[in-house]
Amino acid sequence: MLLGLSIQSEVGGYICNDQVVWFSKALTIAENASNLLKPFNSRRKYPALLDDTHIFGVEHGPLFVVPFRLYGTMHSAGYTGRDRVVIDTLGNFKGVVIDGNDGNSILPAYKACRPFLINNPSPELHVDDGYKMTGFACASNFVSADIIPEIQSRCIKYLEIIRDGKKRYFPRREFIKTDKGFWFTHIGKIDYEAKHPKNHALYYVEFDSKCIFLRTRRYYRRPSNEDPCAETWTQKPLSPANMAESLSDFGSKNLQGIEQLYTCRKFIFKISSIRNYINYVYSLFSNNSPHITEGNLISQGNGLSLWPMVLPERRGPSKVSLHLPRNALTLQPEPIHMCSH
Repeated sequence: MLLGLSIQSEVGGYICNDQVVWFSKALTIAENASNLLKPFNSRRKYPALLDDTHIFGVEHGPLFVVPFRLYGTMHSAGYTGRDRVVIDTLGNFKGVVIDGNDGNSILPAYKACRPFLINNPSPELHVDDGYKMTGFACASNFVSADIIPEIQSRCIKYLEIIRDGKKRYFPRREFIKTDKGFWFTHIGKIDYEAKHPKNHALYYVEFDSKCIFLRTRRYYRRPSNEDPCAETWTQKPLSPANMAESLSDFGSKNLQGIEQLYTCRKFIFKISSIRNYINYVYSLFSNNSPHITEGNLISQGNGLSLWPMVLPERRGPSKVSLHLPRNALTLQPEPIHMCSH
């Protein structure tokens, strides 16, 4: 399946590197953004075309991306972040992607965020079926389970120091001793709950008196009743053989087309995005609805018509137009003839 999970309703959210996008919020954002697809308006920067539709197994139609922060309720002061909610032409939610280039390149490098289940999976989803506990969802932050062994070794080291009577040599600022065990501090990366995007997240990792891991909590200066961070369960990565087989399902022809670029006055397109969008425009024409083309389709003569194009996400000009044959209802999609700003 697209999400890699048995039932989409079981998805708790998506892991985007060190960030968590909760499913309920992503679905709300998709619903808000879907209203922008109707009526057609190419002047908006978002929803923008998703270049790499093969991520979701789509080869012959467009998908759109919208920033999580601009269409959600999080305070951002215009900071769009790296995560994007993906919707189809009907506004249906498809998933979440993240820009691996972090906005530092003209072309974004989208990759799909990993869907996860919350806490223990359903009884029918056992570890033997390919699921494992990968970390913790702490509000909008993700903490990898890989930190546990290192912090646990520090806890064991402290017990050894106590046993040897060298308590004064252990850096007490790193932990808090409680009646039931120990709370060790862990400094994370960006705190996506903070007002400033460069603030670091801070956590308590709890162990019992024998240094057996218990839970992870967000750090608060004042007492808080917030629940511990939720365990996240994801599917184990595919083996190299299965990964190669999975990639071949998309078709080598489609994957090769992703790297083909088309430049129009410094605006860079991927050929696959252009063809997907042309297919979409032809489908609009086939509906033969006057309101779809009203105010958008402009006759240019010589058998051409000018159709404004919804742009992929770029650092570039804000408006580009796509030329299509005038008799679009009877012709098959063709490459761009020319473009203008």
